[in-house]
Amino acid sequence: MIGTVAITDEGWYRFLADHRDLQEINFWQPSARRGFRADPFSPFLFKLRVPDNAICGYAYFAQYSRLPLWLAWEVFATGNGCASVDEMSNRIQRLRQGIRYEEGTGADEIGCIQLVSPVFFDPAEWVPQPADWNPRIQTPTRYDLTSGEGKRVWDACLSRTRRHELNQLDVGSLPVGGEHARLGEPRLVSPRLGQATFRIAVMEAYRRACAATGEHSLPALEATRCIR
Repeated sequence: MIGTVAITDEGWYRFLADHRDLQEINFWQPSARRGFRADPFSPFLFKLRVPDNAICGYAYFAQYSRLPLWLAWEVFATGNGCASVDEMSNRIQRLRQGIRYEEGTGADEIGCIQLVSPVFFDPAEWVPQPADWNPRIQTPTRYDLTSGEGKRVWDACLSRTRRHELNQLDVGSLPVGGEHARLGEPRLVSPRLGQATFRIAVMEAYRRACAATGEHSLPALEATRCIR
């Protein structure tokens, strides 16, 4: 199984860690110039920068889209890891300054890696990043999660998730034994597209055009959807 390890903005992580009821989130990038591909519903791990150098959570990849800021906010709202669209816009501008982003055609679009079933760890549960992680890496990186450092990190993530599940159960009803007996075998969830990701998927399938009229204005399409 191949997963992805991606550098995560600490503010994005901390905001979403305080909103763990969200089942769909947008791991956005300030530029849409570089796309992203991964296997459907493959693990997507969040890695904090120096000095933390740790995996602080994960989710499952649903799809990638280039979206204007207003649409990304309308669809995902606080699932973007920000309290308001103005905060998100300001953060995008700061990040673009850092990468010397040149304004041009499609400058209002951001790269949106849409994720489902997110899990966030408390600081005490952070998993040490892959030992072979190159500090020069800035883009999402693929890892084999069945061997080596990829397996070590992924197994640790699943173990922490199972502990959370255990804490929600009646401990007295669990079988007696070691850690393995109490937590059981690792298992994968069966994530599904939620309303936000499904909505974007439909728009992309019709190339952001009305099936009846061919209209490509997204605001007009949204108005038509509301009227219906």
